[in-house]
Amino acid sequence: MFDYLDYKNKIPLSKVLVGKIPNLNPYSIKYKNFWRECKRKIIEGYWVNHEGNYQWVPPMLALYNNFWTIEMKQKGSKSQNKSKGTPRFRDIEWIKGFVWAAARGFSGFEKDTEYSCNRVLIDPEREEAILFLEDYVKESLYKPNGHLKEYVPALEYLYKYKTCELGKPQFFNPAKNNVDIECRNIGKSMISGCMVLNRWCYGL
Repeated sequence: MFDYLDYKNKIPLSKVLVGKIPNLNPYSIKYKNFWRECKRKIIEGYWVNHEGNYQWVPPMLALYNNFWTIEMKQKGSKSQNKSKGTPRFRDIEWIKGFVWAAARGFSGFEKDTEYSCNRVLIDPEREEAILFLEDYVKESLYKPNGHLKEYVPALEYLYKYKTCELGKPQFFNPAKNNVDIECRNIGKSMISGCMVLNRWCYGL
């Protein structure tokens, strides 16, 4: 049985995180291009690669772990004092990002020609249900040879490392609620606030 809490990140943080924000002239083309690319990542997410293992960073994590600021204890410190900084990118953040995407209605990637997470593929009345879909949604369900793609549950699919970049994410499934229950001091309030802002600013 698939365990959605069992995820281990393989990709170094140096390849996942945007890194230090450059000090650019706000009237320059470089400044506009840099922030335009950051905005794209916050809306679409982005792909990272390490030794042939490709993984998609969900939009919410693109915002939270690159540009969000929280109060947190210094790692290894016994002091209760907190300082402001960028949230750590741990395995739990990956899990939360994938759960967020699945709950938001993730249904696959635009360039994947074999697999889809669209739940209409497992609908008992699939053939009739497909007839009522928009054309662009219908197209996302089929392989190049005209056969339907193989269905994979969204979380299971997102956890798997890919062999190449698969383009933009698609969100054609109905959204679901997500209940988050966990111990204290793991960052659930902060990351929830980031989700709200991402939804409010970018409609995600």
